[in-house]
Amino acid sequence: MSYVYVEKTSLSAENAYNMTLGYLAKNLQNSNRAIQLKDPKRKKLISQIGIECNDVKNGMLDIATYTTYFTIEADFKNNKARFSISGDSYSSKNIDGSLITVNTPFKSHQKEGLKKCADKLKSEMVANLSIKSNNNW
Repeated sequence: MSYVYVEKTSLSAENAYNMTLGYLAKNLQNSNRAIQLKDPKRKKLISQIGIECNDVKNGMLDIATYTTYFTIEADFKNNKARFSISGDSYSSKNIDGSLITVNTPFKSHQKEGLKKCADKLKSEMVANLSIKSNNNW
């Protein structure tokens, strides 16, 4: 599943690009490996990121902790940012930290939770830029 968010900013394309690159570098365990494309000329970034998001649980009795993995494609224009966020897979851990699943594809019943996780990631990125939502690219 892929979700596209267009955001209005008060930033130049260059500033928004650099701030998002900084956010990704700060929040990725290995930014050199996770950031797949850095194109400062076109103001475009592509990266993979994992966030803790338990909205993809497999039912009410599921007490595992979930990390949801996304691919982010970010484009910037003056006063606008577009984030395309695709849910790739998830991993889950027991309360004791032992792995249950690793890089598991999403099932159809997890789509609503996946959207919530993508919204959460977008919200973190928007907060990083201090920008307001706008659906027109």
